[in-house]
Amino acid sequence: MLIREKILHIDHTAEQGGTELYLLGLCSRMLKKGLQVFLIVGSDGPLVTNAKAKSIPTYIVPMPQVWKLFRLIISIFQCYKLIKKTTLI
Repeated sequence: MLIREKILHIDHTAEQGGTELYLLGLCSRMLKKGLQVFLIVGSDGPLVTNAKAKSIPTYIVPMPQVWKLFRLIISIFQCYKLIKKTTLI
């Protein structure tokens, strides 16, 4: 049985800067190599639009600023539930 690698990338912003452009290229190359790639982003924006255009499964999980610890914990829990639901792990 062939086991496909599953790779999850998490980015706190949906703005599209240099890191996000690199991430899109990386995810695209991984998909072409047959890897399962998923992206979780902290808000909607250009990164989400461009990732979906490249057929990268993309999910939005609101992520607060670090000093809002309680909301951060909830966001991590939401990411975990999403990962379990989509069989990422």
